[in-house]
Amino acid sequence: MVVPLWAHHIGLDPSQSSLIYGISGAVDAAVFYPAGYVMDRWGRKWIALPCTIVMGLSFLLMPLTHTFLVLTLVAVVMGFGNGIGSGIVNTLGSDASPAVGRPTFLGLWRELADGGSSLGPVLLSVVTGVAGLALGIVVSGFVGFAAAAALGRWIPKRPRDASGRSGRGAAGT
Repeated sequence: MVVPLWAHHIGLDPSQSSLIYGISGAVDAAVFYPAGYVMDRWGRKWIALPCTIVMGLSFLLMPLTHTFLVLTLVAVVMGFGNGIGSGIVNTLGSDASPAVGRPTFLGLWRELADGGSSLGPVLLSVVTGVAGLALGIVVSGFVGFAAAAALGRWIPKRPRDASGRSGRGAAGT
């Protein structure tokens, strides 16, 4: 999370940064279970798109913050977006995995997902090194919007159940 970097950048002390990070983390943890219910009930797009859009928006808003309170509010939005998206990558991988060769597919899926996750900090670091932290954060926000567009294009309306039919959700609710 970029919150501690930005908190330091705007001159907040480490205890304030930790408090903001903790509040954001509490919001994150509070919403992952309801998000799983929504995914199973109405489909993956109902969570994947809001997650990436909210994360992108929070990244775009962060460079506009200059006080403890405003950064806390943006970090709460970020925690919400991150929390609702908890597990979405693995869930989509499970939905897409074939019956034959599932372990291999999921292993490769996880490897690619981890590789993609490691590129985020690299992108932030490169842009920050060239153009400053604010622009690095903004570019990360646009990556969130690009992810929303890709997920909106490729996530099926409903996940398939074990029989291969589209259903109301993976749990059959």
